[in-house]
Amino acid sequence: MNIDRLIGGEMEQEKEYYPNYLCACGCGQKIMIKESHKSNGIPIYIHGHNGRGKPLSEEHCRKMSELNKGEKNPNFGKPLSEEHRKKLRESNLGRPRSKELRKKLSEIGKKRIISEETRRKRSETIIRNGALKGKNHPLFGKHHSENTCKKISNAIKGDKHGNWKGGTSLDPYCPVFRRSVFKRMIFKRDHNSCQLCGMTNQLSFKINGRRLTIHHIDHDKMNCDSRNCILACMRCNTIVENKDLRIFYENWFNSMFEKVTDGD
Repeated sequence: MNIDRLIGGEMEQEKEYYPNYLCACGCGQKIMIKESHKSNGIPIYIHGHNGRGKPLSEEHCRKMSELNKGEKNPNFGKPLSEEHRKKLRESNLGRPRSKELRKKLSEIGKKRIISEETRRKRSETIIRNGALKGKNHPLFGKHHSENTCKKISNAIKGDKHGNWKGGTSLDPYCPVFRRSVFKRMIFKRDHNSCQLCGMTNQLSFKINGRRLTIHHIDHDKMNCDSRNCILACMRCNTIVENKDLRIFYENWFNSMFEKVTDGD
């Protein structure tokens, strides 16, 4: 077949498409005849349709991932401009997701393993920069509907909650913890401030509507040794109670007490 003839004026009536050249993937679209086909030949697929309907093997996905990791990625070290970010947001805004896609994304998220180091860095970044405070929070000024609130509540109830400890929140505290003298001693020792972010007791009451919390480092309410109790604001107390971060913060607090003791 003479490609010059197909590219020429005789194809204008067919809008530069040859009716017999359909994409082999079965999409029904016609292949456009181009100048480059003189040397390379007419393809059987439209660009990007070669792998349609063919699931990639895990090995293939792993190799593709390795080829684009870190410095190998063409966008490595190139921050996106605000205009580019805006376009990406607008292109994805309101895009419907099928139940099947939602299920796949959920399964992928459950299999993703986040290292303790990564969790620690995220926590420290949030504490240091206040990345999710005020106008920086993605939900600032927005309100969930009653239906959404109900779904969120059901999703984090009981053992589904990240801070679930088997119902130990109902366990009683040791008698010493109830004494005001003991609490005043902890507040005085820690200079009335959270030992993670430095928030003062006065500021905590102003922002959160409650004073600082005395946190049990080993999470045992009956262990009221002064070295096992430390001041934390409401936000930091929630972070250290997370079941994935408990061991890290327990070791961190204990090492902090050891340094203070050695210094004395």
